[in-house]
Order: sequence, then structure tokens, then C-alpha cells
Amino acid sequence: MSYVPIQVAPNTSAPTHYAPAERGPHSVLHGISEALRGNQLLVDLLETTPGCAVVLSQERQIVHANRRFLEAVGMERLEEVRGYRVGEAMRCVHADEEPGGCGTAEACATCGAGTAIHESRVTLEAKNREWRISIDHASAKALDFEVIATPMRIENHDLTVVTLRDISGEKRRRVLERIFFHDVLNTAGGLQGLARIISEDGSDDDDEESRWVRRSILELATQLVSDIQSQRALTAAESGELSVSMMEINFDDAVKSSVSVVTGHDITQGKKIRFQGDGDVNVRSDPHLLQRVLVNLIKNAVEATPSGGEVTVRTLIESEIRVSFSVHNPIVMSNEVQLQIFQRSFSTKEGYGRGIGTYSAKLLGEKYLGGKVDFWSREPEGTTFKFSLPISQSI
Repeated sequence: MSYVPIQVAPNTSAPTHYAPAERGPHSVLHGISEALRGNQLLVDLLETTPGCAVVLSQERQIVHANRRFLEAVGMERLEEVRGYRVGEAMRCVHADEEPGGCGTAEACATCGAGTAIHESRVTLEAKNREWRISIDHASAKALDFEVIATPMRIENHDLTVVTLRDISGEKRRRVLERIFFHDVLNTAGGLQGLARIISEDGSDDDDEESRWVRRSILELATQLVSDIQSQRALTAAESGELSVSMMEINFDDAVKSSVSVVTGHDITQGKKIRFQGDGDVNVRSDPHLLQRVLVNLIKNAVEATPSGGEVTVRTLIESEIRVSFSVHNPIVMSNEVQLQIFQRSFSTKEGYGRGIGTYSAKLLGEKYLGGKVDFWSREPEGTTFKFSLPISQSI
């Protein structure tokens, strides 16, 4: 992207709809800029920042910018952008709507960058916001940035370091993912409905093979819908967009239901799942996410167990405030596998924890359900995964 900064004259009496219009004297801005240039450590840190970075004066004017920012706005020297505000340098469509420039238009009240800068100054803490900046009236072109504003004080001047990371590609990908999951779930749901009709329309006179085919079609269609929903939930969880619906759930019932789901799966053929329940208490959780965590952990244990082996699922009230689920299988993981078991990209066909199951269980179980996922694997006991949750205190 390449822009020519909008020319906005200093105007201390200009009206504003959001941030103050006042600007600092050029002599003061120049002095701050030179002081920053003399701070080699700070300059080096800003240059090693992977994205664009600027330092703003108390009046939100640029007093320093790293090379990436200058390249982004089509400039070669700091002097070409010094004194401008970020929106002016990047040619935001709202930057020249008011005489006071960037930060003073009505639309600026919803600006992510402006909000981050203001909040960081009020709280004296780093603040993170998303910023969508419109840069062309004609084409309605816009860019999305992650903005981090951090307060800093140098030589009695209150400054703000602002870093910008272009997330336009990520935002587009999220939109496309939502469209994809919506469409593919509609298709898979339609397939599941047809499979159910075919299964229910069968005649009692049909041979065993025909009945088996109808059942299999319905089971596969149902599994397909479940897999798509699981992937959609994981994608939303990773991007922080997953919504949770908490309710009172009996823990033992939830675990037994999850055991039933895995018992009916092909991977359980020739293996046994034994359930020992002592968790007859309520937890406050999202039923769908809870089942995904439990099913993932049980399935991983079953996959690791050789034919003829047994997986043990237990629930236990650990204290007055906590209940746990554990799943045990007789296989011991290598140290290499144990060190990578919760990594998203980790996969091995020879050991326990293939693919994305344990990663998903930890992400959903801890970040969204407020539980704790852990494991231990040693000779001669085997491997146990444990998921604990607070007991509901509702009366």
C-alpha cells in the first residue's frame, strides 16, 4: 500500500466529535523525535518489530516510525510523516472530514486504533484492539489491523508506542470459513435427513444386508455432520469467536453418553470400554463442547489400545468443589510423543494422540469450559488422561 498523507493544518480551536484536535508545536515534536533517535535500543526494538510501528506524542502525532511503516505509507524519511497522525499518514477516509484531522470526526468514536491509544493512556497499560481502516471512498477499500498501544515516558514526555499487524488476510479467511461451514453443514444435514428417511422406510421383509446398508448410510451421514460441527467449533475456538451456552449438566450422565458415542464407533470393534462412575454431581458447562472434549479423549485412548484390549473410563468427586473424568489405556507413550501431545500440528501413526484430538480437548476444556486437562504415561501403568471441572454450586 502506498499513500500520500492528508494535509491537515494545526488548529487548536477545531471542533471534535471524539479526541482532542490540539497539535503540538513543530519544535517540540522535532525535539522528541531527535531524543528518540538517540535511543538506539528503542530504535532497534522498533525496527525488529514484525509489523509497522510508530511512536506518538501526547497529541497523537507521529514522532518516530520504523522502516516498515514508512514503506507501508510510501515514504522514505521520517520527516515526511512527522507531525501527522496515524490515520492521516495512512489516508483514512475520515481523516479530513473535520478541520482537526484524524481522531476528530464522528466515525472516529468507533476507531479501533483511537480506542486502543485512548485506553492505554487512561490505564497506563498496553491495550489491544482490531482496527478496520477505510482508505478509498470510490472502491470502499478497507484494511484490517491488530493494534497494540503501549504507554511510554521519555524525558518528561508522555508517548504511545503503536504497533500494527495486518490481519486482512485472516479476516477474509474467517469469513470464507463461516460461509463454507454454513454451506457444507446444510448439504450434510440434507444428506442425513434423506438417510433417515431411507432407514425408516425399509420393510421388515428386507434381508439383513439391506437393513445393514440403510443403518450404515444413516450412521455415516450422522458422523459426517458431527465431524463438520467439531471442526467448525475448533476453528471458532482458535480464533476466539466460539460462543458457549452454559447449563446445569449431570457429570456422570455426560460421560456415559460420550462412552456410548465411542462404543458405537468402528474404532471400538474388538475392544472394550469399561465405565466406573462416581461423579453423580452437576457441573455448569456447555453440553456440546463438554461431549466433544470427552469423546475426543475416549477416542484417542481407544485408538491407542490394541485389539482385545480394554479402556477404562472413570468419574470421581475429588472434593466438595471439583469432579474429574479420566480415561486409561495400557499403552505407554514415548517421551517424544509426551512432549508434543497437546501441539496442534503433532501427528503420529505409531503412537497415542494422533491428529488433533488432544489439542482440541485441551483448548476447549480449559479455555472455554474452565476445566483442567492433564495426563501421565509411565510403565507399567499405561496412559491416563484426566479432565477435571468445578462442581456446580447452584442450589
